[in-house]
Amino acid sequence: MTKATAPARRTSVAGWALTIALGLLLFFAVKWLGLGLAVVATDSMVPELAPRDMVLLVSASLLTPDEGDIVAFEPVMGDTALPAHIHRLVGGDSTDGWQTKGDASTQQDPWVVAPDQIRGVVVAAVPAGVLRSPILMGIGAFLVAMLAFWPRSDSKQEQPKLPVAHS
Repeated sequence: MTKATAPARRTSVAGWALTIALGLLLFFAVKWLGLGLAVVATDSMVPELAPRDMVLLVSASLLTPDEGDIVAFEPVMGDTALPAHIHRLVGGDSTDGWQTKGDASTQQDPWVVAPDQIRGVVVAAVPAGVLRSPILMGIGAFLVAMLAFWPRSDSKQEQPKLPVAHS
């Protein structure tokens, strides 16, 4: 290793370490802030939410659910835990439990959702088509490539000297 490449390599390692540290900080900050993501699995919430839409959840401890809210929850029927659902609260309360229903359904769900079964309240949704849009994927790939190949100036290299005019 030459003297010229050693500082550049240290800078590169420091940059990667900082990137990883910031990524971990962001991950844990999201978890500590009570945010989460979920994907809509079925068409039970059409037209509000379609299958494969991604929803942003805020913990029920931070945003108190209310009738009319869409929530992600893990219901239990008898002794059987069911897969996570994303449905609307149509009745009940945080003391006795919530009655839920998918917007596309004519019937309420057959279970009562206890407050501790609610994973979060839906605050935003991203349609599945947006995530799979060729235009947005192309823009994302372009931005990643641009960042990867953008010329970087090495402050350690000697800068060219410009001629100075004397009067």
